[in-house]
Amino acid sequence: MAKPINREILSIGAVLLIVAIAFVLYASLIINAWMMIPLIVAMIGGWLFVLAAMQSRSPVKYGLSSFSILAWGALLLAIGGALLVYSFSWVYAILIIFIVLGAVAIAAAIGRK
Repeated sequence: MAKPINREILSIGAVLLIVAIAFVLYASLIINAWMMIPLIVAMIGGWLFVLAAMQSRSPVKYGLSSFSILAWGALLLAIGGALLVYSFSWVYAILIIFIVLGAVAIAAAIGRK
């Protein structure tokens, strides 16, 4: 039988890797300092998608459902994306937030039985 994955240590390693990637992009002048935080938030939202997939395959007894983890990931990805797009226009930032909130609300309504 395969040994279960320790998700806490895996998440700590992923967050450290995400922060390191943001610093490498800043050091190589691909992004500026103000874009590091939104990039980190968006990539952590992407990591929550991976955690939601792991949760759906082998659920933790008293943990969050995979849908709620996926919804939080989508929300963080939208907030990070909106903050990145905010420099172009605040309308696009609001639009991204509303689209993701609407999609999560529709998915939650369809998922209820």
